[in-house]
Amino acid sequence: MRAVTTIELFGGTMMSPVPDPYPVYRKLRAEQPVVQLDMPWTGAPYYLITRYDDVLAVLKDAALYSSHANAKGIGLVMGRTILEMDGKEHRRHRNIIAGRSSRREICSARSRMPRSTGSG
Repeated sequence: MRAVTTIELFGGTMMSPVPDPYPVYRKLRAEQPVVQLDMPWTGAPYYLITRYDDVLAVLKDAALYSSHANAKGIGLVMGRTILEMDGKEHRRHRNIIAGRSSRREICSARSRMPRSTGSG
């Protein structure tokens, strides 16, 4: 399996917006449901998993599949985050924010945010 960059998959440049990723995901699910990503700065292999049942299996097996590799990705910029935590530690932190990240809470917060009137 050859590692690919997100630029090869989605086009654009590093960190550029992807206007419509869904055709790419559909093709990957049909032809290559697990893709190794080329992210050399992490020091560990990264995989994009596109099928629901495969993702569920990964999420249920923290002994084999760990989120700790995120420490060398986003962790380099933001420090330790929930994205690199597994198991009980992840659940404990997720439960802290779960109530505030429900659809109802987000819609409520959105109604209190000022609207941008960008003119350009």
